[in-house]
Formats: sequence, structure tokens, C-alpha cells
Amino acid sequence: MAYLLEFNKIPELQKVVPASSLVYSMLHNCYKNNNKWPILDIFIDDLDIKKITSVVCHEYSYNEEKGIYFYFLYSTNPANLKQLLQQTGVVEWNARIIKSAGDTLSFEVMKQLCREHGLLNKEPTYFCHQYILTDQDRLKNFITKMVLPEKFKIAPLQMDHAKLLHSKWMYAEPPPLQRFENLIKYQPTLAIYNEKQQPISWGAIKEFGDIGFTQTLPEYQRQSLASIVTANLARQSLQNGVQLCVVISDSNEASKGMHTKIGFTKIDPDVIYFALNKEK
Repeated sequence: MAYLLEFNKIPELQKVVPASSLVYSMLHNCYKNNNKWPILDIFIDDLDIKKITSVVCHEYSYNEEKGIYFYFLYSTNPANLKQLLQQTGVVEWNARIIKSAGDTLSFEVMKQLCREHGLLNKEPTYFCHQYILTDQDRLKNFITKMVLPEKFKIAPLQMDHAKLLHSKWMYAEPPPLQRFENLIKYQPTLAIYNEKQQPISWGAIKEFGDIGFTQTLPEYQRQSLASIVTANLARQSLQNGVQLCVVISDSNEASKGMHTKIGFTKIDPDVIYFALNKEK
């Protein structure tokens, strides 16, 4: 059976889902922001919170108008997860593209079902490592020693910077502009501003609970600006009592080194992001 979790039950569900899970952070931010960002339908496999083995979060505020649907998965029982995903209304199997994130167990279950529904893995699958902040002394030492260039300052991003983040997106196709706007509106962000009060390096704590969208303009790189942004976001999270993590692509050695330098340590489980396209 599939059950739609009542909003006021989210804190109880968080006690079952480990803090290292992306689903945990999605639940935390959904509840904190009164389901305005992220906007979730939360499906569970048992009404008794203590007996839950599988959770499917359908994030429906991204870009479903393009036929793209997002799901975040957590499970300790692959058979139960498979049964939950197959229940009517949980997954939009007629989607053009399904994007999802979860551990290796969840990935294998979702991939099998997607193939059965004519969705093939034609986009890259990103295998990532998960790091959490474990060495607060190293973080504090880094922050104490960091020096911003003269006339530079560090402050949150403003709403009118959303277009800048969207236009400077350095990866494949950028997310919808609305996602940048919601990120700035609902989530902690920081940027380093130059003497002209322009953002030149920035980052955010995403709705998944991890530090991301970290970017430095090319002409300001190799000055440890991204490290300074990340360290200050980490300190902010500690002050708010939030378990902070970062999800790093298996091939991104520079990011691994930067986060290790300021006190992050790799943990299990690894995370897999994947997208499956409708067969043409």
C-alpha cells in the first residue's frame, strides 16, 4: 500500500530517516518552509511511522510543465520500495523524463521499473560521494585564518541576483529561473561581493540539505573564494543546529580536497543522481 503522509507528521518521519539521507533534508526544509519550498508529496509504505521502510518524495515544483518529474528515495527494503513505487499515483510513469536521487539500493529498484515503463537511461548517471562536517576545529581554524581581498565583503544573495546565477550556470542546461529565485527566498545563501558590490563567488544550502550551486566567476578563481563561502555556510548551519552535508561527484577531486580542507569527511551511503528518458 501507499500512504500520503500528513504534513504535521513530518517531524515524526524524520526520526526514522537517517540524517545523512537527502530525503531527511528534503523533509526538514519542507516542514521549515511550510511546504512552500520544496513542495512535496510524501509517500510511505506503512501508516505506523516505526514500521516504515520506504519513503518516496515527489518534488513537484521544478519543471513538470516540460514533462520532467523529480523523486527522492529512501529505503531499507528493496521489495517494499518496489511495491510502493508501483502504487497508483506515486510515480508519473507517463513522464517524458524522470529524475531521481537515492542510494544504490533505491537506484537499482527505480531503474528497473523505469525500464519496464519505457524509460531508458539516456542521460548521464552521476555517482557521488557524500561528505558531512565532522571536524569543527578545522572549520574554525580555516575561518579564523581566511582573508578577503580589500573592499570585498560576504553577505547573502539578493533576489535580483537570481538571473545572474541562471545566466552563469556552468554545467549543462541550467535549472529553471524559478528554482534560483526560490533558493534565494527560502534557503541560506552567501556570496562574496567585489568593490562594485557585484557577486563574484556564491553558494547555497540547497533544499536537499547539501551545499551546492557553488561557483566563482572565472576572473576571480584561485583565490579560495569558494572555500570561504562554503566555510561560512557551514558555520551558519552549525549555529542553526542543522546537519550539513555536501554531495560531490566521484570525478571532482578539487571539490573533495576543498571540503576535506575545511573539515568534511566522506561517509556512507553514496548517492546516485540519474535521469531516465522516455523511449522514442
